[in-house]
Amino acid sequence: MCIRDSPRTHEGVLKWKYPIMLSVHFVCEGVQCVDTPIQPNGHDCGVLVLKFIEMWDGVSQFNGKALPDYTIEELQLIRQKFVCDWVLNEDNVLRDEVIQHYDLLLKK
Repeated sequence: MCIRDSPRTHEGVLKWKYPIMLSVHFVCEGVQCVDTPIQPNGHDCGVLVLKFIEMWDGVSQFNGKALPDYTIEELQLIRQKFVCDWVLNEDNVLRDEVIQHYDLLLKK
């Protein structure tokens, strides 16, 4: 398949990837497009999406963008904070096991 033949919308991608979706009608009302930064590497899109979800308030307050432009180093710190928040969360049923395992690794 040529790039020019590929679908250009989320709906198109779903219908192209999953033909069963051809029978599904998509309704996207109230969708707001916002300007967001471009990731500085090939793997931090998820970190940016999570940060966007966390920070979005409907106002483009960072030079017309919904998020500031982050450096690779800043994204690494954000990623580490997300992981720490998830692992150390009191609702994490494996929290104590992870902490114990990590503590054992540090003592080696």
